[in-house]
Amino acid sequence: MSEDSETKIPQRLVISHAAESEYAAHRFRPHLQMRDLGVAEATGGAVNIYLTRVSAPFNPAEEPGEHYHLPDFQYFYVLKGWQVMRFEGQGEVTFREGSGWLQARGIRHQVLGHSDDFEVLAVSLPVAFETVAVG
Repeated sequence: MSEDSETKIPQRLVISHAAESEYAAHRFRPHLQMRDLGVAEATGGAVNIYLTRVSAPFNPAEEPGEHYHLPDFQYFYVLKGWQVMRFEGQGEVTFREGSGWLQARGIRHQVLGHSDDFEVLAVSLPVAFETVAVG
């Protein structure tokens, strides 16, 4: 970074390479695994970029139901497979490889299903944010 560069987000160089050992159990959904790409630590918790993949078939009982999140920013990009979601005011949407969505702060949504090979890249600011169950 040059001396005259300014940023509001602390950052340092972080490099991440694919390695199976880097996937860990998802914090909230037992049928998913997450791979932290190191950005959260490199930005002091300001930004999170991670991969999520399926580790077991979709089970509606393991999903949180309708809910919403309160981050400053949240974006998803499908790398493999498909996922069906329902969004407040939008209805059902199927996302496939190459699909992406900016999930507006506070929009109610629910995962209705996904393929066994589903993988998604996610970006959120900040790392920690509130999730609120509806109903």
